[in-house]
Amino acid sequence: MDQKDSHIKLANGYIENTLNSLDKEKFLLLLEDEEHAQWFEDYQKIYKSSENYGKATSFDVTAALSKFDAAVLAESTPDQKAAKLVKLSSWKNIAASLIILLVAGFGLMNYLDRNNSTVVEMAYLDSKELSLEDGSVITLNTNAEISYRSNSFLKNRKLQLKGEAYFDVAKLDGADFLVSTNHLDVKVLGTAFSVIDIEGDNTATVIVEEGKVNVSFFSLSIDLVAGEKLVVDHASQSYKKISSINLNELSWATKQLRFKDTPLKNVFEDISSHYKVSIEYPEAQLASCLYTSPLAFNDTPIGEVLSVIQLAFNMKMEQIDDDKYSLSGGSCQ
Repeated sequence: MDQKDSHIKLANGYIENTLNSLDKEKFLLLLEDEEHAQWFEDYQKIYKSSENYGKATSFDVTAALSKFDAAVLAESTPDQKAAKLVKLSSWKNIAASLIILLVAGFGLMNYLDRNNSTVVEMAYLDSKELSLEDGSVITLNTNAEISYRSNSFLKNRKLQLKGEAYFDVAKLDGADFLVSTNHLDVKVLGTAFSVIDIEGDNTATVIVEEGKVNVSFFSLSIDLVAGEKLVVDHASQSYKKISSINLNELSWATKQLRFKDTPLKNVFEDISSHYKVSIEYPEAQLASCLYTSPLAFNDTPIGEVLSVIQLAFNMKMEQIDDDKYSLSGGSCQ
């Protein structure tokens, strides 16, 4: 789902009263801006006046765009008007598309906030790294989304997450850092951790790499420290706390792979997942061999990673394709 579709779905859900609590809170934050509230009121009237909420009715797009021009320029200074007029042509193309969608029975909420009170960040085809005002760094995994109030973030470090993200949280004079998803809240002071709560999945997961976090869910409160993992099953209303984790689960964000007395089967599984490749090797012969990497593989090209492992177990390596490798021979020694 692209960004436009996501916005349309959000507005539709609000109009039809089908949003979950997290999305509804995000939407209401945006409506606190008077300009957003007025425009959404107009759009909502168009949406509801469409026949059966799905058939287009007669609508004067030109008149609507003229109203858009007037609204943008109404309170601007002469210099601001000159600058904004340059941008109106492209904005009018966007606005025309949005109006057509609304007349067809779709809703839209504009995520551009003039007062910069709400920021929505999304990652699509690849992960995305973000730096916040407090010095914290967030890495969004593919299709993840966060939102937060930027104008008060330093005083109230709260944000909403959909999907998977890795957080490296800066300490700020004892101020909490709160991450909320549809199913849980994670509170920290300063630490590094990952939260996974993907729409449609039955479970939400928190993995702590450094420091300590508190996770709230089902009216419960659980503390996690470095090296621990919590899996919450909101379908069965159950949870599992795991004391020993595979930190390579976070490699998509940290760009590091680490192995210590790890069975070779798991080594190749982690490498395959991290680099999105297929690896063939004599599993029956080598799967239980233990491997410890001399150093963490820190954003290392896959060819170099496999070469190190190849030498450690006296194997031969061949690259079959861009995303396929074959290793043969070797022994546990």
